[in-house]
Amino acid sequence: MISLISAIFCSITAATDLPVKQYYSFHLVLEENFAAILIRFVTVQLIFFYQFAFPCLVAVMCGTLYYSLSELFHLFKNDLQAAVVDSKNMRVKLLHYAKLFKLANELGKTLSTTCCLFLCSQMIGMYVSLATYVLLDAEHITPAIVWESVPEISLIPASIIGVTFCASKITSQIKNCDICLQSLHDGLISQPKIDWKTLQLVNAMMKKRLPFMSACHMIKFTPTFIISVFGSLFTYGLLILNLKHAERK
Repeated sequence: MISLISAIFCSITAATDLPVKQYYSFHLVLEENFAAILIRFVTVQLIFFYQFAFPCLVAVMCGTLYYSLSELFHLFKNDLQAAVVDSKNMRVKLLHYAKLFKLANELGKTLSTTCCLFLCSQMIGMYVSLATYVLLDAEHITPAIVWESVPEISLIPASIIGVTFCASKITSQIKNCDICLQSLHDGLISQPKIDWKTLQLVNAMMKKRLPFMSACHMIKFTPTFIISVFGSLFTYGLLILNLKHAERK
């Protein structure tokens, strides 16, 4: 919705901004008639869709899948806490945990490249938007440029934060499962008569090392990643600002 509204207002205000008007009209010299307005409107809508709306749809898809997996781990942890600790129940839980282990690995591999491309495109968009505002003087920032920047300063950060938090929720739920398994292990060890069969099943679940959700093994989805992204954005902005002042001197 933000992308659609911004595109509509950008196409309207572009009529008073010659460089933006030419850009969205393929640099054709057109009279301001219905055909020219229609070409500009369709072009703006298409550009805004693939530049902002489509990445957000990808973010929603990835975030939904990550969140669904985290909920499965949460349900497993609740079932584990409510289960009777014996070999029969633990065998069933081990099978469930093995399926979750396989699902987590497959999901991580499937979305790894997609998330990497998504993050690269979104971060480039943020840096371009920042550079545009820092380098342009106030008198050159027209309403059309402002409407172009609305999705960049709203949708891009929201999509990055959303995907990161949904993916990091998997890690937190896995840690909760590990804590629950450790509690079961300690409870079995402390019993006067140790049920070795049940203990082996619990140990088998504890030995499984579930993967971190990442983007091509380069970026791990943790809350600290969000801080690093916006920290680097702030540093990048200061660098451009210093270069701008140095050129004026």
